[in-house]
Order: sequence, then C-alpha cells, then structure tokens
Amino acid sequence: MQPHTSDTQSPVTLPPTARLARSGGRLHFLDALRGIAAAYVVFFHLVYVGGVPAPVWLSGLVAQGSSGVMLFFVVSCFSLFFTMPARLREARPIVSFFTHRFFRIAPLFYAWLAITCVLMVYVYHLPVTTAAVFQSIFFVFNLVPGNQGGIVMASWTIGVEMLFYAIFPLIYFRTHNLVQSASLVLMTLLAYFAMSFVLPLLPLDPETAGSIHQWLFIKDLPVFALGAVCYFLLADRLANEPTAQDRSVGWLLILVAACVFVAHSNGWVGDGIFGGHPYMWPAIWYAALVVGLALNPIRLLVNGLTRFLGTISYSLYLAHGPVINTLRPWYARLALHDTWSTTTTYLIAAAGTMLVSIAIAYVTYRLIEVPFIRLGKVLYARWSGSASATQAPQHPG
Repeated sequence: MQPHTSDTQSPVTLPPTARLARSGGRLHFLDALRGIAAAYVVFFHLVYVGGVPAPVWLSGLVAQGSSGVMLFFVVSCFSLFFTMPARLREARPIVSFFTHRFFRIAPLFYAWLAITCVLMVYVYHLPVTTAAVFQSIFFVFNLVPGNQGGIVMASWTIGVEMLFYAIFPLIYFRTHNLVQSASLVLMTLLAYFAMSFVLPLLPLDPETAGSIHQWLFIKDLPVFALGAVCYFLLADRLANEPTAQDRSVGWLLILVAACVFVAHSNGWVGDGIFGGHPYMWPAIWYAALVVGLALNPIRLLVNGLTRFLGTISYSLYLAHGPVINTLRPWYARLALHDTWSTTTTYLIAAAGTMLVSIAIAYVTYRLIEVPFIRLGKVLYARWSGSASATQAPQHPG
C-alpha cells in the first residue's frame, strides 16, 4: 500500500529533472491558477458588491471577474483526476476521497456560516431561517430553489462543488481517456439543454423556474468536464519538464485563451452556440489557459505571489465578501477625494481589500484549514487501519 498523498501530489515518481514546473509532487501552475481565480473574483466583487467604480481602461477586464469561478471548477476537476490514482491505492479509496473532501471544505465553511449568521441577525438585522442553516450544513442548498445562493456570500460555488464531489467517483470510473472526457462535456451540455427545454413545460412559477435555471449544478457540469479534458490532454506530460515544443504549444494556447477572452468580452462571439449557456466560453478560455500554463508556466502568471494566493485561495474566497461589506464606508470616503482619479481610487481600494482579505485568509488557513485537513487524514488512518501521512499539504486540493 502506498502512502497517502496530498491533493496536488502526483501518483507517479518524478525524474530528477522534473523540478521547475513542480516540486514535492506539486503542480505549480495549478496553485497559481487557483490564486489568479481567487484574486479575480475579489476584484470583480469590489466593483459589483463594494460599489467601487473601475477605471474605463480596466472595466472590461473586471466585468469578467465573476468567470473566475469557472477557472476554479476547471482546476478542481483536473486536480481530482490527477490525485485519484493515489487514492485508489489506499485501503478504502472511496472513504479516503470523501473524508478528505469533507475535512477540506466543511470546517472553514461552517466557521464562515456561523460568522455570517451572527452578522445577519445582529448587524444587518436580516432573517436567517433554521431550514436555510441546515441546508447549508448538509450542503444541499443548491437543490432548493430560492436558497441556491447560500447564506455565506458567494457560497453558491460551495454548493455546486460539494454536489460534484458526490458524483465524482462515478464520473472518474467511467472516464478513462480524452475521447470519453470530451464525450462527458457534450453529454453534460446536452443535460443543460434538456433542463432549459423542460423547465418552461413544468408547472413552476417563473421565479422558481428562473432560480433552477440560474443556479442548479447541472449547468456547471460541462465546465467541470472540461477540467477532465485538460487532464487527459496533459496526462502523459505531467511527470516531466516541458520540452521546447511543449512550451511553444503552451504559449500558443495562452494566446488563444487571451483572444477568446477578448472576443467574448466584446460580444464578438455569443453564447447562442451553447444554447445560451453563459459559462461555456469562459470555461473554454480557462481550459486553454490551464493546458497552456502546464506546458509553458510563464513567470508573469506562475510565480511566488500567485502560488501563495493559490495556497490560501479557499480561505481568500470565503473571507473577501465580509471584508468588502465591512470596508464599504472606507470606499465611500475614498470616493470623496476629488483630486484622485478613478484609477487611483480603485487601485487603493483594491490594494487595501486584498491586504485585509489575505491577512484574514492566511489566519483561517493556518488555524482552520491546515489542522482540519490533518485531522481528516488522522481519522481516515484510524478508520481504515492504514498508516496514512498526517502532514497537512501546503495547498488544499
């Protein structure tokens, strides 16, 4: 039986030369992409939740920031496919998978759920129902129309992720190659088409039907599936440093991702080809970026800062919402400086928000994420009678 590996640890043995794009079995580009995704969502919410206007030259880029969640989804599926072979060598692989997923996600989420409920009741004077709390505790709120956004700000993604984790073993055991992963994208996209066709025929009020169409995790499955496509495109290359040809192809794919991003942002390509699915074009440009950075991890995007943000990305994602809401009076005071340009105001607000969010995220990562990831490993080792490693990973999976 092989020792337990962390969620970004490879199931293969690395040759001595494979050190630049990875270390200790960790894929640096995945860490960096998580960090980029988290930061992108923060910059988006700074404008659309915090009310800080973005400068004209940056507004188009910021407006697409919500799509950073699609990057999380693509990377998540890629990471699960990458690490599952190591879990299969565990004494009880499925128990190992679900134990790790629960202790990776639930403890920090529960902490923010408690904090949010207190803030809503005693600070914002908003109602919190017992039913909604239990839906969040059991991660089923994505299935409840009207509550699919969750209680914790931006936690709709957690509801989607947990449901995807629930079905991932079935997907994994039926998806073995590039053709099957591409078929998975098409099958899940067809499921979205079917949902869009059937919903108007059901005896549902418009609000309920709209909530289901907007939030139900079926819409997100093709995005996850593209992560599997990325994995199988790279499966034979992950153990080695990219060659010169790999780097050329990687640079090409990075440029493709940038061009698709610009084309979609400017409305030059629409969502009609995907039946109005709003996430497919972002998923495509992020899939190109994932493969591109795997083959050519350019330092502009894969560096110490982005990798550090990737390490704390889950904590950063959950922390930034309350931080933005708390700092809104500060944003308003910044706007009173008539001599400052919109660019200056936005950059100061963005820097302050990131610094506070990162500080809180690092604390919650060290005090909640790391100990509970370690606890999950210890409990699994006891349940399975194995000698699983108890050292917490540097980055969550």
